[in-house]
Amino acid sequence: MEDVATSSESASNRRHVRNVLIPGVLAAAALLLAGGASSAGSYSDPAGDDNAAPDITSVSVADALPDDVVVTVTTSNEPTLSRNAWFNLWFDLDADSETGVAGSDALVRYFPDMVAQLFVWNGSTLVERPATDVTGAYEAGALTMNIPKAALGGRSAFGILVVSGKRQALGAAAFTASDFAPDLGHFRWPGTPRAAFPDPDNDHVAAPDITSVKVTDAVDGWVRFAVTTTNYEKLRNERVVVLWLDTDSRSATGEYGVDAAVVLSDDDVQVLRADASQGWTEDEPPTRVRTRTSANVVTIEVHRSELGTSGRLRFRLTAASIDSTSGAALAVDLAPNNGSFWRYGVTSVPAVRLVAGKAVGVPAGASPGKPFEVRLRVRRSDTGREITSGTATCRVRVGGRSVRAKGSLARGVGRCSFVVPASAAGKTVRGSITVRSGGKSVTAGFSTVVGTPSA
Repeated sequence: MEDVATSSESASNRRHVRNVLIPGVLAAAALLLAGGASSAGSYSDPAGDDNAAPDITSVSVADALPDDVVVTVTTSNEPTLSRNAWFNLWFDLDADSETGVAGSDALVRYFPDMVAQLFVWNGSTLVERPATDVTGAYEAGALTMNIPKAALGGRSAFGILVVSGKRQALGAAAFTASDFAPDLGHFRWPGTPRAAFPDPDNDHVAAPDITSVKVTDAVDGWVRFAVTTTNYEKLRNERVVVLWLDTDSRSATGEYGVDAAVVLSDDDVQVLRADASQGWTEDEPPTRVRTRTSANVVTIEVHRSELGTSGRLRFRLTAASIDSTSGAALAVDLAPNNGSFWRYGVTSVPAVRLVAGKAVGVPAGASPGKPFEVRLRVRRSDTGREITSGTATCRVRVGGRSVRAKGSLARGVGRCSFVVPASAAGKTVRGSITVRSGGKSVTAGFSTVVGTPSA
């Protein structure tokens, strides 16, 4: 029954929020990755695909003398009940929270394509009973259920919890969104002719509904993703937006082509990397990522230093409502809607320079007749990362005479290696090392005094 119904036991789980690391939660969405769309700066996604559960705004119970009770459930966002939605009416018949399922002793279920189902607690589990004369109808955003008192043990007073649900299938995965009225426990109907119980608006589960994405970049290296979410002015508790990035435009790298992900919740941001041996790992702060949410726009800014050097990237977004206890996704919106990639080419590309660090001698002091090496670490100005290819050359003179030296480059470090002449004690070694990469070059000079051999 739990594959379709939403248990009243999980109601208390909706009260608290904690940040969850979600790549595993949303892995099913990654299975939908396919090709990319054409390059652009603005992208659109259909509205209303956020798997919003029917938002219950009120529950009323009326005594339909002599034999029935009438339960009316009003919603604000579901004028016609979707085929993948349903309602569960949980009844506490004995005012004992220790019996039944979290205190509920009977369950009436309503689906769009069937009249009703009735389940009654037998002391150990809920068992289905004939739903004789249990009828229901959903019209104009309201569910009306007529239930014989006999189906509820003949009780003239009881507690009631109404749960709406909506099921969303994405590939092999399925997600269930819901709304509880009340959020905890049961409303108590004392058996009066009529009683109404309000439920807060907009407390239902729904993923942030992405309708458009605008991407821009600036000469300072920041790439901005402005994501419009029509149903949330600000990202709130238990809602997350994930920006998936293919930084090298290669489907064979990362996880289904995704190399990095930015995970934004209401009060936290995480940057994750796809590691071939360790799976998803979190970047250690500080990271060059900035986020904010306001006026129905989630803004994620990622510096090019986090994106590699290609200048072209593919991206997609996942917005989700998350269960704060289990970390499971309850409702998901994919953008693009088919789970593919959008493409973007960075246009404001600053001129790339090679930036050299300080030249360092190894060992710390030069000695006559001994090998000596000068090392120079070189990074790219646009990403701040060490260069990965190139060449190094160098020139060395001691006492005005040239000394044979060999230049090399490995792991972003240029090296100038030579043997100090045996007659160079007390003299000054002067030289320069030039590193070339990607059509750019940088040169750094160095000097050191050769030590005197100990007696």
